[in-house]
Amino acid sequence: MGKIKIEVDLPVLNEEKQLKPNVEKVRQFLKKNMSEYEWQIVIVDNGSNDRTHTICKKLKKQYKDVDFIRLPKRGRGRALRKAWTESNSDICSYMDIDLSTDLRAYPKLINAIVKKKYDIATGSRLMKGAKIKRSIKREILSRGYIFLLKNFLGFTFKDAQCGFKAVNRKVIKEVLPHVLDQEWFFDSELLFKCQKWGYRIKEIPVRWVEDPDSKVKLYQTVKNYLLSILRIKLEFTQSIACTQMIKKIIHRLCSNPVMSNLIRNIIEAGMITVKSNIKKEIRNTKNKKIIDIACGTGQFSVLAKGEYVGIDLNKRHIMYARKKYGSKKKKFLIIDANSLAYPDKYFDYAFMLGFLHHIPEVTIGKVLTVARRITKEKIIIIDLVPLKYNLLGKFLYKIDQGKFIRPYEEQLRLVRKYTKLKNAKIFRSGMDLHSLIVCETE
Repeated sequence: MGKIKIEVDLPVLNEEKQLKPNVEKVRQFLKKNMSEYEWQIVIVDNGSNDRTHTICKKLKKQYKDVDFIRLPKRGRGRALRKAWTESNSDICSYMDIDLSTDLRAYPKLINAIVKKKYDIATGSRLMKGAKIKRSIKREILSRGYIFLLKNFLGFTFKDAQCGFKAVNRKVIKEVLPHVLDQEWFFDSELLFKCQKWGYRIKEIPVRWVEDPDSKVKLYQTVKNYLLSILRIKLEFTQSIACTQMIKKIIHRLCSNPVMSNLIRNIIEAGMITVKSNIKKEIRNTKNKKIIDIACGTGQFSVLAKGEYVGIDLNKRHIMYARKKYGSKKKKFLIIDANSLAYPDKYFDYAFMLGFLHHIPEVTIGKVLTVARRITKEKIIIIDLVPLKYNLLGKFLYKIDQGKFIRPYEEQLRLVRKYTKLKNAKIFRSGMDLHSLIVCETE
């Protein structure tokens, strides 16, 4: 297996004075401290009109590990977007060409992603352990900006704009296309959307010294920041409102037993393989007792050959199930699974359908713990997870924004956490959903 590839991008604008010496400083540091990785430096010239372009050409010719990209338009966000989307490296990072941030923090940035499995790592000038040297004006503006991000957008980070970050391919593929800003707000928007959508982020305290020749135009930058914060606020407020409206519609439809059955049958189109596997799991249930947790309208009670108890909190669903499937052997009760009061080892099987993908983890933990306590032989869990990259999946994940849909890997993590997982099988349904069957044995 080859070395992990990392890329160091250096966005530049009219940097003919410090470009060559600082690129050489970065090269020497990487050669000395990052030998375990395969690294490359990419200079991204975005709109320079001095000798920057000529110097970039000379550096590329002089060093095999230095490349450059030239863009006619200016903007740090535009430069990084171009570099990252065209890169084939495992990790892309960037730093300001003035090297305001002490390079000694760079290995920590990369190791956070490689060894600690974070998705994005960012330098922080405002967290404990950081040491900075800058003017009072910049200090006030920086802290005021973070105050706005925290109070208007719910930002959880100490620093947003430190020009010292690294991201993995997952962030580049899944988050970068949704980052709209092309200039200085790019960093904040990237961090905010990563936070909002549940990506793992690591802040690292850094040593930082202000560059007195910085080309940041403070008035224009502050104005753009305020407009960008407003844009993000409106974007996510509208998205949240849309999500809530869709949830209300789905809830109303699913609360009606007939509509609930219709929707389930549509979603489960083509799940013959899955249903046949469920039958195999419970085919020898003639003298067994099954509890179906969150049984809904009781459709799957017909698969049970022995005694069956279905529980759910939806009164309309339970009344429908009693009328359609109820018998001496098949009972349907309005009970909260959190507070099941059956004696130990009362049921042979516990059966759950459509439970893991949206219930809060605290509730899942309680229910699975109870299921283990009252079940003699096996817990069977069946769940549906939209694939992220088909049309339906993209739509569902977009309106969901990490609040409702729990991915397959996360479901497995929860099952492993609260049960003794024996095996997991994945089947694809007619709607191109993942159908997860998990079997657990004491």
